[in-house]
Amino acid sequence: MRHWSLKGAIERVIQTGRIWENRATVAKTKFHGKHLVIAAGFPAMRQLPFPIQRLIGTEIVQAEELDRQSYPIHPQGDELSCKCKFYRKYLLPCRHIFYWENRIGGVLREYHWNKWIYMFEQGISGYEIYESISTEWIEEDIYQGIGAPARRKLQVREILAAIMQKYYEIEEAIAEEGWPEEQAQEAIQEWL
Repeated sequence: MRHWSLKGAIERVIQTGRIWENRATVAKTKFHGKHLVIAAGFPAMRQLPFPIQRLIGTEIVQAEELDRQSYPIHPQGDELSCKCKFYRKYLLPCRHIFYWENRIGGVLREYHWNKWIYMFEQGISGYEIYESISTEWIEEDIYQGIGAPARRKLQVREILAAIMQKYYEIEEAIAEEGWPEEQAQEAIQEWL
């Protein structure tokens, strides 16, 4: 065993620290800097970490094979979700979503990609996102953060429709019971 001086030990620790820092920099570059060739067809996909791109790339390739299957693939709804194992496991676009994107186009929109990119922009470095994921996280963080304006507009429309429906019910009840005009006006004003 060699004897180290205090200065030699400190230099060795500093050197080892630099080696590990370089390794971390290379790993970070590979994680966020590499891109699949298939991502050229989906530019937003390039913003996802490389391992996620590989997962999605596999699904894109397998989507092309779905045409040869004997059973029909059901169309996606407005929410763009799927009941397949891949989608439920990773919350990322699956082969069924890409099948419909390839078949009719326009299925994957910018806000869908933003939702998936958002999952990896919250300071979480990798797959740890799946360790703590829950329904509350999806509903509260993703949909409120990205689609909040559209969702609020829809909620306002629903509330307005409910208020209008109640107004028409009151008017109908007043007309059926034959209230005098002054009492009808007073009742509607009170309700307002």
